[in-house]
Amino acid sequence: MFRSRNIVLLAVVLGSASVASATLHRGHCGPGQPDGECLTFVDFHKRAPLDFLYEQYPGSSYYDSYYKGTFDIGWTDFDPTKYVLKSLKVGFAFADDSPGKRNHNGSYSETYYSNGRWYGDVEERVDIYLGDPDVKIWNDLEVDGSHRYGYDWHYQYINNQSIIDDLLLDGKLDYKVKLQELLYDNRHKSYKREDTYLKQAKLIAEICRIPHDVPDSGATLGLIGLSLAALAAMRRRLRK
Repeated sequence: MFRSRNIVLLAVVLGSASVASATLHRGHCGPGQPDGECLTFVDFHKRAPLDFLYEQYPGSSYYDSYYKGTFDIGWTDFDPTKYVLKSLKVGFAFADDSPGKRNHNGSYSETYYSNGRWYGDVEERVDIYLGDPDVKIWNDLEVDGSHRYGYDWHYQYINNQSIIDDLLLDGKLDYKVKLQELLYDNRHKSYKREDTYLKQAKLIAEICRIPHDVPDSGATLGLIGLSLAALAAMRRRLRK
């Protein structure tokens, strides 16, 4: 019988850029369902930064205004008659290249005045999309953060069915982070090139087995087998 609360089944380190893991635990499977076995998949794109996003400055031909990536939980044969996606959450972390300063009282200022001039960034804003075709999950999101004092993390639970279907189709989910267009800086009365660092990205998916009249130990072993197969698939794709 399945007794342990949390068992980390396997962690796959995808180079220095990504870490994927699956944890087996007991959880509530949904309305009207008893507790059962669940797997929590985490795909953590941890390379910092993932990208430095900056706009094309007037007169320049250089820019890098968006970043694309793909989350991968490694589960390619999701059966909706046996399993249910209990929750799906994504997170993105940012840091400014000119992050202001820490005040004496511990607070943080995006901009500050010193020796007759202003320093720091006024604001950067991004749009974030999931899936293929793109579904915008954040619009006009202001991002801050600091390389030194801590990244600016933004998390969101995903309930959009097209995004969920996209993930469950093959275990993969595309994402795109796009910096917004050049903005006018009212404080300095001039145009300012917006830029920010996308530091990290994370997907957390909890998948539960729909309880049936199956011996608990057999169902648990089956779920462990599926999770190991999913993470082994990640390793095979890494070697290609």
